[in-house]
Amino acid sequence: YVLRSKRASVAVWTMNEHRYRLAFDKIVGSALLSVLEKLDARRENVLRILAYHRVDPAEPETGTLDPTLLSATLGQFRQQVGFLAQHYRVLSLDDLLSALASGRTLPPRAVLVTFDDGYRGFLDRAWPVLQRWQIPATLFVATDYLTHNGRRFWWDCLYHAISVTARKELRHPELGSWPLMNARQKEQAFEGATVIIKGMEHQQAMSIVDEIDEDLEVPSNGARDLLSWQELRNLSGAGLPVCGHSRSHSNLSRVTMQQARQEIIGAQQDLRRELGQTWPVFAYPYGRPCDLNSALIEILRDAGFQAAMTAIPGHNVVGRTDPLRLRRVGLAPHLSLEEFRLALTQAYDVYGTILRLRRARM
Repeated sequence: YVLRSKRASVAVWTMNEHRYRLAFDKIVGSALLSVLEKLDARRENVLRILAYHRVDPAEPETGTLDPTLLSATLGQFRQQVGFLAQHYRVLSLDDLLSALASGRTLPPRAVLVTFDDGYRGFLDRAWPVLQRWQIPATLFVATDYLTHNGRRFWWDCLYHAISVTARKELRHPELGSWPLMNARQKEQAFEGATVIIKGMEHQQAMSIVDEIDEDLEVPSNGARDLLSWQELRNLSGAGLPVCGHSRSHSNLSRVTMQQARQEIIGAQQDLRRELGQTWPVFAYPYGRPCDLNSALIEILRDAGFQAAMTAIPGHNVVGRTDPLRLRRVGLAPHLSLEEFRLALTQAYDVYGTILRLRRARM
């Protein structure tokens, strides 16, 4: 019953979100988009933070990495960065911290570009585009994964196992039973299992993924998906701020506060040891409203953090939005350039407010 309820809740939420998306999609094909952009050009002190994960080729290898974390194809990213360079004021992390500390008003059309997780595609594809346009960015990494031992995030392990297994069913006492007869069923199994696992305590979740990997009889992928410390040292030396995203990317609301403190402070210690410097900025793993609480905020505040990034959709008003609960604009490859432009306007802030209200009632 619990599993069916979770699946039903996800389905209802997806339908409602789709309905709201359709309403905003209508703006894209009308003259209203240009009007919104002109109005936005007058809004001072509004900060839009773009949240990317992976930038991949137009046709990434299937069955390897979780496709839901693909933020843009390389072609889309080039378009988006070019548009930002020509029409927006892209801030550095120093610019943001200075504004937060001094209360200085941000200029109209202020944008911050961020990347989470530290996938290799950042170095191979995104970084050259950012350098070409001289666009600053900030990278958030989970420090336990930055070695050459091939350790992978659990969602990529799960996706790989489900995608390439020859088994016809995924069965686990914590996840239920999911048929794996075709690509669509495998997609549904991955999506459903991911929703359930995200709500679990970290060690339990990791154990379950290991059990699934063994049960589905899938050999190790063998690929190195994430950046190494040496590559991060090179990027940091070239001016890229590299910040903490915890150590293990555990859901910090599902561990004790002592463990959460170790995850947050430990990542800072790792970065200082390996890169020689740290930034007082953090990105919450997962970062949904249900993944945050006042105790986590206090850990960051007591440790001297000045800003923290969530996955809550929306824009920020400096001086009004809590700097330790900054909202972001999540990117996905289904967005056209016009939809990307719309996400930078006040319409996205309205969209984000609707989503937050919907989630609060669920």
